[in-house]
Amino acid sequence: MALPISFMLERAAATRSAQNEIAATWLWPGKTVSEWETDLAAVAAQQQAAAQKGSDELARRGELDDALTALHRRTREGVSVAKSVWTSEAGKSARVANLTAGAQSRDGLLSEALEWESAWEAADPNFTAATGNTLAAFKTLREQCLAKHKAYQDARSDERAAAGELRELADALEEACVAWYLA
Repeated sequence: MALPISFMLERAAATRSAQNEIAATWLWPGKTVSEWETDLAAVAAQQQAAAQKGSDELARRGELDDALTALHRRTREGVSVAKSVWTSEAGKSARVANLTAGAQSRDGLLSEALEWESAWEAADPNFTAATGNTLAAFKTLREQCLAKHKAYQDARSDERAAAGELRELADALEEACVAWYLA
């Protein structure tokens, strides 16, 4: 079980202080007091960097979710209106008959939007589901969602990497504490 980073930092600070107190009678060859300070500062800096990456990831997720909400609304609107309007037009009706707009996941929303866009383009690219909900506007919104999805995935990857680096630094600090106390 991994120890909380705050605990590791407190213990490392206490170890540094203890080493400093007994420096006149015993010097540990594993790490000097200034090396403890450098390592503590590195963990604290990485902790801040990881928190910033977490904030960035959260912001990108919010932007993506807002854009997907708009895309989902337009997908629902388009599919619903097209099913209603194209009921008597066999070729068009067949293209939308099995479309859905009820996904709950990000990937599902993007998939349904792409399916609707493909059917729309094939059936009647000039069809307007509602004011402003044209095929061109829909494609633009879907492409923006894809770009936001990529930005979110990148931010998520950066946040995980920063958290992993933080854990590695903190674990190394903890191992040094254990070694110091063993010595």
